[in-house]
Amino acid sequence: MDASVSLEVRNTGTGTGTENYVGQLLGQPASPTRARRLRARVNLEPGKKAKVDVQLDTRSLQYWDARQNAWVTPRGTLPIYVGANAADVRIAGSLTLR
Repeated sequence: MDASVSLEVRNTGTGTGTENYVGQLLGQPASPTRARRLRARVNLEPGKKAKVDVQLDTRSLQYWDARQNAWVTPRGTLPIYVGANAADVRIAGSLTLR
């Protein structure tokens, strides 16, 4: 199971890039609410914009279950957060995992 997140970014100043976050994994209450699972950077001139595609592989969505002694892929709706850092969320969305 692979998925992707696409977004458009614009450089409104002199800084560069964007960092991407996936929200808490279902079935893993000890997980940080916004655990970093993927990251992408893009270099843009001031005022320019670009589309960024970030690929999510199965492992990036899994968590370790000590009782099962195995990696587990959650099912259901998984929130996706995109922002400069975990405290600066600018876009929120979700993936549905079946």
